Amino acid sequence: MPKNRLSPPESPSVSASASPTVPSSLPSLMPLSPSSVADELKASTLVALRQALASCEAGDWKKVMAACENALVSCKSVIADQLPVQDLFDTAETLKQQGKISEAVRAYLKILQQQPRTYRAYTRLRYNLMRYDIAEGDPVFQEIVDVCQAIVDRVPQLKAARVTMGYGLTKLGKTQAATECYRQASALMMQRRLAASNTGNASSEGGSRPLDFMVIGAEKSGTTSLFQYLYQHPEILSPIEKEIDFFDVEYKYGLDWYLAHFPVSPAQQESQPGAEVSPYIVGETSANYLYDNLSPARVFEHFPTIQLVALLRHPVDRTVSRYNMMVRNGNETRSLEEAITQELQQIEQATTPEGIPWPVLNRCRHVGNSLYYYHLQRWLSYFPREQLLVLPSELLFAQPEQTLSDLCRVLKIGPPPEQAYAKHNAGDYSAVSPALRQRLSAFYQPHVSKLESLLSQSFGWELSA
Repeated sequence: MPKNRLSPPESPSVSASASPTVPSSLPSLMPLSPSSVADELKASTLVALRQALASCEAGDWKKVMAACENALVSCKSVIADQLPVQDLFDTAETLKQQGKISEAVRAYLKILQQQPRTYRAYTRLRYNLMRYDIAEGDPVFQEIVDVCQAIVDRVPQLKAARVTMGYGLTKLGKTQAATECYRQASALMMQRRLAASNTGNASSEGGSRPLDFMVIGAEKSGTTSLFQYLYQHPEILSPIEKEIDFFDVEYKYGLDWYLAHFPVSPAQQESQPGAEVSPYIVGETSANYLYDNLSPARVFEHFPTIQLVALLRHPVDRTVSRYNMMVRNGNETRSLEEAITQELQQIEQATTPEGIPWPVLNRCRHVGNSLYYYHLQRWLSYFPREQLLVLPSELLFAQPEQTLSDLCRVLKIGPPPEQAYAKHNAGDYSAVSPALRQRLSAFYQPHVSKLESLLSQSFGWELSA
């Protein structure tokens, strides 16, 4: 619009020739084919401005006022759509805490429409909302699929968009389409690996090779860092995402759905006798497998010879870390002292000479997820001890290169490549009161003693009775 405010004429008989004309540059600002919500809002603003200027030419001042009001509304929408990404993240988190899940999803989708490579938005959608907070079949999953499809059309190599779209299709009951989506993402990832080494071609055909290893936990014990370190190794193929959670949460979708998350190497595509053995090993990391009561039997049924790996962190540190993670995610509103006191009471009341019932451990997860003895006991009822490598998290934190080298020897692959061992998914939180730490230490001490006897392994954690 012109900078000077338009004023109505003194007489309604003013001719159209006395009215302002539409600036010649205005039409060129109108996008011919809007590709985002922001473009559409800008387009509607320009349309409203044209209507205002046309009404000026006609001398219809009521229409001028109405058109200007429409332009103002559209302009405000454009400004809101261009909010800094962090503001949109804050909005999404607030909406989630208020229980407005669909609105929170749309806030994350707006981030992705503006900046498709904002990986934290995919993570929040995939792991915080889509898995736990939205009912299967909810129409909002279709909105997620549509936005991700539009992003894939624009940026075909963006794996995060394909993975999120695949999970949306899964939750819409379109398992076959989801499986194909995952296979395409796996093929793209394998193609990048092969291009780097100038060997072979990737395929989106489904593979059936057994997994070689599985990191089963523990939660908040360094599994994300270990995942990142492992998949720098040239002999290890990573799945298209960490935390597939197939054996605990997604088992009903079937083994083909699960295996579609893993790239197929060229040697695996050969079906003839005597085909070349793949130069890669394959594994995954899902930290919640450790705690699930059904996962050990399911994994054993499909992969009875797999190498299991568990990272175990000082139980008090892990408990406090999990509490703070749940606070950040909006899933915990109690104080640390209140949450720990309630869980300790429930666990102590349910404890019998035979142990602690799994439903109680599963319900009291701040404390219960650090009772490693009971969880590993389930796994060792199916797998022999030699198939379970248990690593102290503190060793990984202090000596990552040495720890990774030890793991590579167990996996029967070469030493790890040189890399920067940054900490991933680490959280910051206030120190625990000495009284609460002492109470937790005293509680965990006998359970750690049972764990060390079960594994014939010492951890050196400082715990006082």
